[in-house]
Amino acid sequence: ALYTSNSQLRSFLDLKQTGDSWSETQTLPVSDVTTGSITDKSITLFWAQVSDTFPNGGIEISYAKAGESFAPIYPLIPKLDQEFTINGLLPGTQYQFRIRNCTDSHFENNNKIYSEYSTTVTATTTGTSPTLDDYIEEGRQYLRNATLQSAIQANKSFENALAIRPDRDEALLFHAITRFAPLLDLEQNYSAGMPIDNVKELLDVYGIDQEGRDIDNWFADSKRDTQWNQTLLDDSPSPAEIQTYIQSIWISEIDAALDELGSRVCRLVRLKLSGSWPPKLLLLMINVSNWGRFNKISKILPWRLLLLMSRYCSWS
Repeated sequence: ALYTSNSQLRSFLDLKQTGDSWSETQTLPVSDVTTGSITDKSITLFWAQVSDTFPNGGIEISYAKAGESFAPIYPLIPKLDQEFTINGLLPGTQYQFRIRNCTDSHFENNNKIYSEYSTTVTATTTGTSPTLDDYIEEGRQYLRNATLQSAIQANKSFENALAIRPDRDEALLFHAITRFAPLLDLEQNYSAGMPIDNVKELLDVYGIDQEGRDIDNWFADSKRDTQWNQTLLDDSPSPAEIQTYIQSIWISEIDAALDELGSRVCRLVRLKLSGSWPPKLLLLMINVSNWGRFNKISKILPWRLLLLMSRYCSWS
C-alpha cells in the first residue's frame, strides 16, 4: 500500500484513478492499537480508523498466548469500527494481539490484499489460574473462528482440560474432533530427510506452498513407480516412505480420536495398510484441509500424490 501527505500528488493520483479516489484503494496498516477494559475472560482493543474503506474487506485481529502461534478471529470486523472485545480468554493469562487491514478483490484488483500487521500489544486478564471449564470455554471460542490455526489452538485448550479431568465428555469430544488440525499445521519444524515428520516436510519435498507449486520443480525430471503405476518427481519419497508416514502419524491419530469418542460403532471402523484409500477418509482429509479459510487441498497438494496415497489403506 502507498500513502502520500502531499495534497497535490494525491489530487493528481485521484484524477488518474478510476472512481476518483486513489487513497481509498490503498490497504494501509492499522495504527494506534491500545487495550481498554480487561476482565478475567475478555480484553477490549481500540485502534485508529483506517482511511481506506473502499470497496470491502475488514479488520483482522489475531491473538496468542505467550509462546504460541497467533490465531485470527473471523469473520472480519467492519473497517469503520475502532474497537472490539475478545471473549473466551483464560483468567490470569497474558495475551498478545496484532491487527491488520484487509481489502477483498474488486474490479480494479483481482487479489485479496492484506496490510502489514500493527505493532503487537500485550495485556493480561484478571483472575487466578484457569479451571477445567475455562479451558473448555476457551476451546469453544477458538472453534467459532473457523480457521485452521484456531482449530490447532482449540485442540491445545481441550488437551489442557483433559489434563485436569480425563473423563470429561465435552473435552473428549472436541479434542477428538480437532486432533487432525495440528497434523496440517504448516508452521511446524522438521528434520530434513526420511522419515517424513509432518505435512510441512511432505509439501516442501514436492516444492509446494500455500500459493501453489514451484514451476521449476513442477517440470523437473520424473521417474515412474512401476508397483503403483504412478509418475513421481525425481526427488519424491518412495511409496514405502509415504506409507510409513501415514501409518505412524495419521493412522495413530485416527485410532486415538476413535478411542476418545468412545463409540462402539466407531470402534468397528478400523484402517489397515493394504489396498486402496477409503473414499470417506479421503473426503474427511479434504474437508479438514479446507477448514475455514485454509487453502483447498487441490492448491497445495498435487493430485498425483493423492492418487499415490489412495493405494495405501482400506476399510476392514
